[in-house]
Amino acid sequence: IRLNDIPILFITANEKDETIVSAFNYGGVDFIKKPLNVIDLQQRVKLHLKQKRTFIINKQYCFDKKTIILYKDKAVVKLSKSEQKLLKLFISKINIPIDPIDISNYIYDNHTKEYNNKTIRNLISNLKNKLPNGLIDNYYSQGYIFNI
Repeated sequence: IRLNDIPILFITANEKDETIVSAFNYGGVDFIKKPLNVIDLQQRVKLHLKQKRTFIINKQYCFDKKTIILYKDKAVVKLSKSEQKLLKLFISKINIPIDPIDISNYIYDNHTKEYNNKTIRNLISNLKNKLPNGLIDNYYSQGYIFNI
């Protein structure tokens, strides 16, 4: 079973270029040659797990998916709970249009709050003001898109 959020590291004594290329083509994130150094392996595993946890938006901004915290130049950007959920949703659907009703259902746990287009527009506007320009676009009759 292949889970997308688990990085694959290849450990082998084979040093052929085509083997290395093939390993990366099959989804590997690192290639470690034998003899194996246990400390090196531990550090590489930690690094790859941390990279999966952190979503890099650009040179200034990154989002920690586990703690749901947005950083700008390593300083915390204060987000409301709804803004945190919205950013997490956008990052899970990069370059895919999201209907405002689907956003409302996600943010407000499937209708715990009645859908209100103005509320969603305000929430998106507030989040846009805390992110670099041009990341969130509105496409008529399709929804909002997080462009990376």
